[in-house]
Order: sequence, then C-alpha cells, then structure tokens
Amino acid sequence: MSVVVCTRNRASDLADVLTGLLNQRVRPELRWEIIVVDNGSTDDTTTVVDDYAHRAPVELRCIREREPGLSGARNRGWRESEGEIVAFLDDDCIPDPVWLQSLADAYDAKEIASVGGRLLPLIDPADREKIDPAWLSVYTFDAGDSRCDIEMLTGANMSFRRRVLERTGGFDEQLGRIGQCLLAGDENDLCRAIRREGVGWRILYQPDAVARHKLRPGNLSDALRIKRDYCGGITNAIMDRKERAGRRIILRLVRMVRRLVVALRGMRPRFLGPAKSPLREIARRQEFVGYARERSGGIELACKDCPMQPERERRLETLASRSAA
Repeated sequence: MSVVVCTRNRASDLADVLTGLLNQRVRPELRWEIIVVDNGSTDDTTTVVDDYAHRAPVELRCIREREPGLSGARNRGWRESEGEIVAFLDDDCIPDPVWLQSLADAYDAKEIASVGGRLLPLIDPADREKIDPAWLSVYTFDAGDSRCDIEMLTGANMSFRRRVLERTGGFDEQLGRIGQCLLAGDENDLCRAIRREGVGWRILYQPDAVARHKLRPGNLSDALRIKRDYCGGITNAIMDRKERAGRRIILRLVRMVRRLVVALRGMRPRFLGPAKSPLREIARRQEFVGYARERSGGIELACKDCPMQPERERRLETLASRSAA
C-alpha cells in the first residue's frame, strides 16, 4: 500500500499527521510507504519530512509538485507510488492507529474498487462553543458502524486500487482546489467515473478506518462556508455534464426538488421561529446559485469573480498542451 499526503504550507499539521502514520499498527505482511506531495510550500515542510524520514519504519519520501492544485498533487502522488492500493489522507487529519490496516482489510474481494473511512471532527474543548454547528457536518463522514456500499466518500480519508486509478485516469484537475479557489469534489467525480465503468466495481465504507479532522474557529468563517457551498454547486454542475443523457435528466430532477425544498425553507413562517442553523440555510441556497450559473454560462461565468480563476485557466491550458503532446 501507499499513503499519499498532499500539503502546502502546513508544516506543523503535517508533523502531527506523520506522527499518526508512524504510530500505525499493521500486520508484518503489510508492506507500505508514505509519500508527501509538497505543492509549493514555503515553510518548514521539507525539514519536517526529512526529520520523520530518518526515523520512519517504512519508506517516507517527498515529491515536489510545482503546479498548484490539489487534484494535480493527488495525481502526482499516486503515479509516483508503488502500492497496489493507494490511500489519501489530508494534511490536517490524524489517523487512528488501526486506520491503515482497516483500509487494507476491506479489500477482501476483487470487485472492491475503493474504500473510504470514517471522518470525525477534532476540536479543542476550549474552541467547541466557538464553532457553528453548520461546520460539523462539513467535516464529518459517518455512515454507521458496519461496512456498507456507498455512492461517494470523503476526500480527506479515502483509498483506491491502482488499476482503478489507471483505468479512470485519476482525479479531474479541472475540479481540484487551487489556493483560495474552492472548487473541489474531484473525489466524488472519480466515484462517478467508477460507477460509469459498469464492470461491477464497488465503493465500500470501512468504519474502523478513522481519521480525525482538525477544526479551528479562526479558519471557519461564515463567508468561507457560503463560498464553499457556492463552489460546491459549480462542481456538481461540472460533474453532471459528464453523465449519460438519461442519468443527467434524473440528476437535474433531483436537484430541482432540492432547490424547491431550500426555497421553501427560506420562506420559513415566523411562527416556527428561526432556523436551527441560518448559516447552513444560506450556504445551501448559494450552492444552487453556483449550480445554476455554471449550467447557464459555464465555469467562466460562475467563477468570474474568483481571484484564482486566471491561475486555474493557465493550469488547464498546461494540461491541454500536455495531452496534445
């Protein structure tokens, strides 16, 4: 197995992640490696990786990917890896000691294409009252206490067979986050690609593969949540374009119903009192605004006010030139 951690200017958080990885309890027959993809860091990331590499019980190496973008960094990581199964962990997620072995154990049938783990928020007790509950659902992925088939997984804690990544092409670099541009969902797009292959592949949830996502009040502003959901709407529109005609119609109908529900919530009668989470309601409405803008005018219209859009366009031009070559 290979564990890929993509990072940018989070040396302190990365150290905690690597500590968690070095404390993994795995059976002796499980061979694995750690790959850190440094996506243009200017802090002490290199020093941290070098320090941990000298005392790691497994191979730990750092790859530098100069082109900005999470999806590109993820692709670089799995292509440089050697494992038949590639796991991805965010650089601010601490894995439980049995995280890796639990992922490995879930690949007990050849049709298992991907396995996602449980994601729980990690909050300093002193900060818990400062965090809006609307954020907890963003950083939680919990489908219960039993293994089960799922449609999507969380990008912070996921894994894939190498042959699946090779056959699907990996992560769509049009979708990955670049700096402050919050377009994401490349992992969901990959899950859709897995299902479109139609060869009996399954995506599995493994509750014992637990990772804990750090949450800090200073990084969770209302404006960020609204922008994040707006970009999520754009992402959904881009993914819907890839579906077959019949499925596209179904997806549109589902989203129309969801828009109606959100609109009705926005007209909540006064006698019912305020919504439990006004921020969540506002953010959900912005998600549908982003979806509608992308569908009507493409990503250029939907992202015209994003300061990172010129960088994203340059990135896509680079990818196009590589494909042509």
